[in-house]
Amino acid sequence: PMYSDFVGKLEYIKMIGHGSPRERYNQLCFIRWLAMASSDGGGFMSDYDVLPIEDVSLIGPMAASGDFIVFDAVKNWGGIPSLMAGNQDEWLRMALAVLDTAYENTPLEEWGAWSDFLALMELNKSHPGSYRINDVVGEVESLLSNPFHEEDSCKEVKGNVALHFSHAGIHKTGHRIEDRAALAHDAVAFISEHCGKHSSKR
Repeated sequence: PMYSDFVGKLEYIKMIGHGSPRERYNQLCFIRWLAMASSDGGGFMSDYDVLPIEDVSLIGPMAASGDFIVFDAVKNWGGIPSLMAGNQDEWLRMALAVLDTAYENTPLEEWGAWSDFLALMELNKSHPGSYRINDVVGEVESLLSNPFHEEDSCKEVKGNVALHFSHAGIHKTGHRIEDRAALAHDAVAFISEHCGKHSSKR
């Protein structure tokens, strides 16, 4: 019954990509929250384009409390739903909160429509403290905008456990989205070889 109600609300929310295949993609991005809420014990959810550059067990203790934590963020704005963790109750609470934020509010004027990313940002703005932010996922714009250089590139990733090779990040660097896998492979390989402890190989 909850799934039917959840999807029913989604049908009334204007999604980014309305009228195109991207609309369905953005609907599914909301549904994944409910899928995590149905997972026994909850746990971690990661976008497929988030790749580790450090021992990911380091973030385990951060999530031990079961509180909902978002590990990627835009400074002074809110969380990015690329890597998150919480117990089962927290996933359900957040799934409904993110959905209702989009269902009950007018989209931001800049976008004119919703995605789970924008809803999570708006939730942080309208209800500060509704989730914890521990930003240990780096964006790749600066890293991929210039040739890899040991000092500069390693400085870019310092303090990060993972990197988010997002669509937006790839586009902003002038690269083709079709080249994302190769770019990610080369970046992680360089970091592993040149950046000391900032490596996906321990």
